Amino acid sequence: MNNFYTYIYLNPLKPGRYTYGSFVSFLYEPFYVGKGKGNRQYDHLNENKNTSYNKHKYYTIQKILEQKYKPLIIKIINDIESKCSLCYEKFLISLIGRKDLNKGPLTNMSYGGDGSNSESYSKLCREKMSEFNKNRIVSNTTKEKHSISSKGRIWIHNEILNKNKFIKLEDLLNYSDWEKGLSKKSKNKMSESKIGTKRSIDTIEKIRVNNAVSNGENHHNFNKIYIFNNELKHNKLIKKDELEYYINNGWKKGMLKGEKLNVRYS
Repeated sequence: MNNFYTYIYLNPLKPGRYTYGSFVSFLYEPFYVGKGKGNRQYDHLNENKNTSYNKHKYYTIQKILEQKYKPLIIKIINDIESKCSLCYEKFLISLIGRKDLNKGPLTNMSYGGDGSNSESYSKLCREKMSEFNKNRIVSNTTKEKHSISSKGRIWIHNEILNKNKFIKLEDLLNYSDWEKGLSKKSKNKMSESKIGTKRSIDTIEKIRVNNAVSNGENHHNFNKIYIFNNELKHNKLIKKDELEYYINNGWKKGMLKGEKLNVRYS
């Protein structure tokens, strides 16, 4: 029966552009791939320390929940046969890479699928996933989940440690000698991943239409205003009806230009 699907868990604490191959891309780091039917995709949220055979996956989920977030669960494809869902699972694990093998971020402890060689399925999977992504429309609900997961957080980096961190804005003062934004290495990787990619005619047309109507009330920054905080050395774009709240908490209208994050422990 065609009632199976393949799903993937994304970590809302690690936003960015995660691209694998030429047609698999996420806005958050993937950490688990699975297949099933019914409510199988939610079973991992109900596991406990004693019943979970995959401790790495369990602790990743617990860390997300402790931060008052939930993993983003996406069905890559649904309404397919069990055999096909196994194919997708195995293909995605191979493409993205397992963490225990130092090949990627996935916490999966096996290659997925039924253990057989899925090489004969790979071409079919790639074709179906390519077709699926071309026609895929991201729902407003999914967009809202992405927005909520990133709200009130900021990327910082330390070039000496070669590390990036996605932290809560109120924790900014707890970091010494860190700068805002992603590291140069991460930016270069993101830039390299786009080399050779071409926009389709449909995408170009959508961009043209969006640019044509993006003015006045249709503009994404309509009814918003920039504010800054001298102590945090940080700019923020907010809705105008939120201005009074921020003014009362030490923020001012305008922007800090050319400022680098340079805060010390108090």
